[in-house]
Amino acid sequence: MATSTRAKLTFAVATAALLISALELGLRLTVPVEQLRFAWEQETALLGIDDQGALNVRPHHSQTYSDGPYRWTVRTATMGLREDADPSPTIPAGTRRYLALGDSWMFGWSADQGLTLPDQLERILPARLGVERVEVVNGGIFGSCAFDMLRRWRQVSAQMELDGVILGRPHNLTRQASVSERRARWYQDVRGAPFVDVRTYLVLRRLLAPYTRPQYPAATGTNADASTLADLTTLITDAKSKGLEVWFVGFPTAMDEPQNGRQGALRSFEGTLTPLGVPSAGHLLTERSCWGHEDLNHPSPAGYLALAEVTADLVAGAINPADPAERRMRAAPSCDAVDAPGPGKP
Repeated sequence: MATSTRAKLTFAVATAALLISALELGLRLTVPVEQLRFAWEQETALLGIDDQGALNVRPHHSQTYSDGPYRWTVRTATMGLREDADPSPTIPAGTRRYLALGDSWMFGWSADQGLTLPDQLERILPARLGVERVEVVNGGIFGSCAFDMLRRWRQVSAQMELDGVILGRPHNLTRQASVSERRARWYQDVRGAPFVDVRTYLVLRRLLAPYTRPQYPAATGTNADASTLADLTTLITDAKSKGLEVWFVGFPTAMDEPQNGRQGALRSFEGTLTPLGVPSAGHLLTERSCWGHEDLNHPSPAGYLALAEVTADLVAGAINPADPAERRMRAAPSCDAVDAPGPGKP
């Protein structure tokens, strides 16, 4: 009997080992290892983290991504800014310079270099402001929150002259809640399961991560809301103490967000922005061409251009925030009509 039991156990163990080996071989043949690394583990990682626990974009980086048939490239300069060259410490003569801060929407996820919201603003604003040239420094960080925006503000404002700051609505409230509770420990906790090139283990690690570690879905927790507003208040107050103008741009969340949710994109911020004298506006992005081909959480270049048109009006003072009849989350211009690529456009 004992011999029979041992034989069955040996057979079961051998069968399990054979199945796991077959699974591992199958995964190695079909799943590239780079797809199983977390962002900061990738050999070509674009995202990093500083000693205070804040996200940042790695410097001197060039990488190409795909959104369905649309290919787009990211290039960064010395400070991890999404720029082809480092801005000078002083503002060139005849130039206005603004710093754009925000998450993946300000960074320009799913848009090629030169077609992000800051890039589009650089082309639109000179005529609106009656100046020779405008620089809009792209300080966006994808996956970030208001805490990261505040850290980025302190980094960049200490190294270059600015005329103003353009803030994008931060989306990643779960990240904000996480750093509010344990800012210094976030990275260590997330990478608690180390990278080992065993595909079966890496697939399981990927599958389990959303249930064991902080991710970035939409969230409405009061702690995240309060700390978001507190970090934005600190950033705005500091910028205004330096004599800089500040504007706030409202973004939707995703293509499938209900229309009433898009209309309310600015409401939760108005109680903070209005007393601080910060005008705000945004775009509803209602057409399909406003969004990525497969990425339905970020705008297409056409969507970024529509946002830039509204933001340019905001910066130029063409939108009156004191007028209750002024519709500041706008549907115009149409993404179908602007001169930039998007799904369904020729």
